[in-house]
Amino acid sequence: MKKTKSVLFFSWLFYVVIAIYFAYISNNFVGEDASLYLAQAKSLVQGTSKELYDINKLVNGEPFFYPLGFPLLLSPIYYFFGLNFFVFKIYQSLFLLAALLLLWKIFYNNFNNKLFLYILVANIGLSRYFLEYLGDVSSDLAYLFFSLLVIYFFKKNYIDNKITSQKTRPGFFYARNIAFGLLLSFVYNIRSVGIMMAIAIFAFLLLSYLLNKKKDVANILQTIFSIFVPFLLLNFIIKEIYYGNINSHYYSLTSFRLNDIIDNLEIYYRAIGFLFTRSYDVFSAGFFLAITLWGIFCNNRYSRHDALLYCLILFFNLLLLLFYVSQIRFLLPLMPYFYYFFFIGIENIHSYFIKNKNQWGKMASMTIAIVPLAINGFSLANYIPKDGSRFEDNNMQFVISWALTHTRNNDRLCYPVPKVLRLKINNDNILRPVMTIPTASEKNLQTCNYFIYDARMAEYYTNWQKILATKKNNIVANNNVVFIYKIK
Repeated sequence: MKKTKSVLFFSWLFYVVIAIYFAYISNNFVGEDASLYLAQAKSLVQGTSKELYDINKLVNGEPFFYPLGFPLLLSPIYYFFGLNFFVFKIYQSLFLLAALLLLWKIFYNNFNNKLFLYILVANIGLSRYFLEYLGDVSSDLAYLFFSLLVIYFFKKNYIDNKITSQKTRPGFFYARNIAFGLLLSFVYNIRSVGIMMAIAIFAFLLLSYLLNKKKDVANILQTIFSIFVPFLLLNFIIKEIYYGNINSHYYSLTSFRLNDIIDNLEIYYRAIGFLFTRSYDVFSAGFFLAITLWGIFCNNRYSRHDALLYCLILFFNLLLLLFYVSQIRFLLPLMPYFYYFFFIGIENIHSYFIKNKNQWGKMASMTIAIVPLAINGFSLANYIPKDGSRFEDNNMQFVISWALTHTRNNDRLCYPVPKVLRLKINNDNILRPVMTIPTASEKNLQTCNYFIYDARMAEYYTNWQKILATKKNNIVANNNVVFIYKIK
């Protein structure tokens, strides 16, 4: 036990060094998402959320605001350090490092051979996917940590200690349930997909009751109500007091398309293989997925409640993702569970070969276990920081310099990446051009003092060509790529 703690301590110190190094070398990739998160954090500190929400209502095709949770987490950093991106990156790394500790605690009792647990945690700690997000102010790492905190809390209090038992003191029983309901609500308010975590927890409680021979209706109803009433109540309060919070959830949970399902089935199938091998090869995906499914079967036999919980989380999240335009980042919060079942499957196979004294099988199973970690290590060794040039190049600097010297705070500008420009020049009066409806384009134009045309983003201007053709004499500045029109 002492040896295990020592290895864990030095392993975690190694991850600390890696995280700080990646935070140092990664670019400050401040795109549209990061700009809005930071703008919301700033508005929380300054008490200007209503003003920011009103200006964002004029930006079409996306949420006016993101959920409150992550801007709330960012606001203390902004209050004390301002827009210090290195501090933000270190702050992001804390979520990743804390998530690694939670992974160890959550899965510790499920592995007989702790070497497989070390490899599992190392795959997350050295994952290029997660380390890349240290350079981007996004909610991914915070969501990973808090979603794992939900699992740790639930597993410790509802599975391991059976807190739903009538033997628990009533005050303690309700206090724990209410705290857990509020934590679930906070996870949902970091990323809208967190609703799937709440649904998975609800389904687990219901299925556990149905599968239990001794059915206690009063107890299960008390448990469900004392968890989900606070969950719903906090969400209702946030919706009422935080401008636009309902918009972000509504947009995220309804912007799916039925015709994406078939395409996404194939894409996510290949993406699961990509998580293990960084290759979209069909056969490697099938190989690693087969071992993962074997792990689900084995874990269901020896640790039924844990297997049921993790399977429900995977099922509901994957069900939701089938309706969305696919991105591998949507799978990132599910990586710990894929890795968990994969290594449970490998451990079972490895134990079988040990039991039958098959040295070749033992070596082969251990080699397979190490392959994903070796690929992660190779990927990190060849890491190139994420390109932030789209928002940091000379053309953007031209726009920023011109705006700072030639515009007033009450001037309204039209620009395809408004949130980035708002953050850079500290002016919230930046609109995105309406791209789809010509009449709306005309109306949008008349609300602006200046229109900024960037030739590299011509796809944003499909309805603007004829309008801008009549205003060539209104160009007040250009660098042959960016043209700035004075409208009024």
